[in-house]
Amino acid sequence: MKAMKAAYLTGVRKVEIRDIPIPAIRKGDDVLLRTAVAGLCGSDLHYFIADRVGSEAVSYPAIVGHECSAVVEAVGPAVKRFKPGDRVAVEPSISCGECDQCRSGRPHTCRNIGFLGHPGERDGCLAEYFILPERNL
Repeated sequence: MKAMKAAYLTGVRKVEIRDIPIPAIRKGDDVLLRTAVAGLCGSDLHYFIADRVGSEAVSYPAIVGHECSAVVEAVGPAVKRFKPGDRVAVEPSISCGECDQCRSGRPHTCRNIGFLGHPGERDGCLAEYFILPERNL
């Protein structure tokens, strides 16, 4: 399996660049993305300088980052709107698509919402590659 580089927060004010496997497409609507440009958000800075954001403790190690653009590298079999080589903007709030809120057209109030680059939830874009569902592009 091919490897990629990723910036891991390993503790307060500690970052390591690690070689890890490129994430695999597992769901039909998964899109493998190559990070083109990434910015740092205030939450990323808080994850770096403190062991918590508000009352929420940070789970280390973590790949953070959620403000980015990317290039499509590969797509799952159910992906219809994108193909390899397409440039995309990223919506980092990941709704489930199945709860009552999502089915009512309110994915922003999803009962199972996740977030790209949130420690303990999903690896972020401060890596060469990451995965998101098609609906988040």
